[in-house]
Amino acid sequence: APEPENIVISTLGGFRRGEMTIFSGRTGTGKTTFLSEYSLDLCMQGVNTLWCSFEVKNTRLLRGMLKQYSLVNLEERVDEFNNIADKFTLLPLYLTDFHGSQEPE
Repeated sequence: APEPENIVISTLGGFRRGEMTIFSGRTGTGKTTFLSEYSLDLCMQGVNTLWCSFEVKNTRLLRGMLKQYSLVNLEERVDEFNNIADKFTLLPLYLTDFHGSQEPE
């Protein structure tokens, strides 16, 4: 499968600094999965990423992103959870609570 960044560049022409991009679509079309993967990739490059979701709760977003970030089944490899979670919290990833922003805890 193509990397998320390549899909964005080929489909949208990429992102421009200082612009806001909004993704919308029907439930179940993969928006959250795609954007989670893409924002994790950006975060690992040191790019600040802000999430605003009117549908998915922050705890659910973070649970899914941690699962994607870990690249392992954390339910089977519980012993690795703390190490992976500590690294995850260092990412420049921010979530709105609709009254401001918050860092993952």
